[in-house]
Amino acid sequence: MESDERTIRHPSKSGLLCITKKCCQKTVLNTNLHRFKHFHIVNCVLFLCCCLSLFSCSSPFKTGPVCYDIKSLRNSKELFDYKGQLTYIPLETSPDCVIGAINKIILTSDHIFVFSRDVLNQFDTKGKFIRKIGSVGRGPAEYSIITDVAVDEALGQALICDLKKINIYDLSGGYLGSKNTDVLCKRLEVINNMYVVNPWNYTGKEPCMLKIIEENNSPTCFKNDVLYNSQDFFQVFDFKNLQKFDNELIFHQQFNDTIYRFDPRDKTLSARYYFDFGNAMFPLDLLENIGKYRDESSNYGYLEDVCENDSYIFVTIFYKGENERYVINKKNGKSYAVNENQFLIWPRWSDERGTLITFLHVGNLLKHKDEIADSNLKNILPELKEENNPVIVLMK
Repeated sequence: MESDERTIRHPSKSGLLCITKKCCQKTVLNTNLHRFKHFHIVNCVLFLCCCLSLFSCSSPFKTGPVCYDIKSLRNSKELFDYKGQLTYIPLETSPDCVIGAINKIILTSDHIFVFSRDVLNQFDTKGKFIRKIGSVGRGPAEYSIITDVAVDEALGQALICDLKKINIYDLSGGYLGSKNTDVLCKRLEVINNMYVVNPWNYTGKEPCMLKIIEENNSPTCFKNDVLYNSQDFFQVFDFKNLQKFDNELIFHQQFNDTIYRFDPRDKTLSARYYFDFGNAMFPLDLLENIGKYRDESSNYGYLEDVCENDSYIFVTIFYKGENERYVINKKNGKSYAVNENQFLIWPRWSDERGTLITFLHVGNLLKHKDEIADSNLKNILPELKEENNPVIVLMK
């Protein structure tokens, strides 16, 4: 969705995964990590019994939500080195398919879906363009704007969220119907025949941080913890809030430093882990007006994005005016610094099987072609032109 004067965007840096000859020769990024707000979903009896030890950041692997202390993370000296398999898929460029800014990529067994601006493009798994799904207009099968998209692989459906309604299409582009959400839908995911909606919180008073919509049941609302008195109704851009992974959903709410797990089997939301920003924790009253945010937000930090697979958590934060990135080993808790000074790859999405997904702009690839050491990537460069669509990267 296009930004306007009331959507604040922070410049992001490309990449994590080093694919250059000179990787790891530069100085480690000075990591300033911070603390996420603790919106714990905990049982009061357990809390009284376990007291502070349940949530102690000094012992992150005790029972209960794991705490990652930012001061500990920033002491990481070792640079992350991804050793998994990389697959590069150039997306076909044609007069019918010219991709600009990419909002979301969804990988299924047979297709790649790319949400770019107000278009949902469908490709096969080799990058060949198939079709656009849906179109802008005022008809029942059309949409006025896309706020998010999702794909239900089991039902063979593509979903386009248009503010307060969800348009449903089959994977051949045929229109199947619409579903009202009754809230302004910011993010959308579908799992076990449930629509999981993260509503826009423009006013600061939206009652739900997640709304679960089912066909034959009343909606389920999970209480919003990020409450404030908005005077200007502005929004700070964020990248994503929902990730389907291992038959569950990973969810984080903007300006809430806890990462949640939604289990569709019993429709429960529980805390997986959280980040402790210490005295840099972002105060919600800065969201009351746009001037206050612009003047003071650079004094604090908050979570921007997480992406997970079986082994790692890839963390992006906004801290005192800068975007910073870190990697955490899920099995042993070890954290890694990220070298931001090289041409790198950083995962942005994950499919439910744990394949990490990102993309590379061809112009950037050609600009850094002499620095690229990955032979598979170098082999496709002669086929690319600067005006070509991006190259999808799968990290397995």
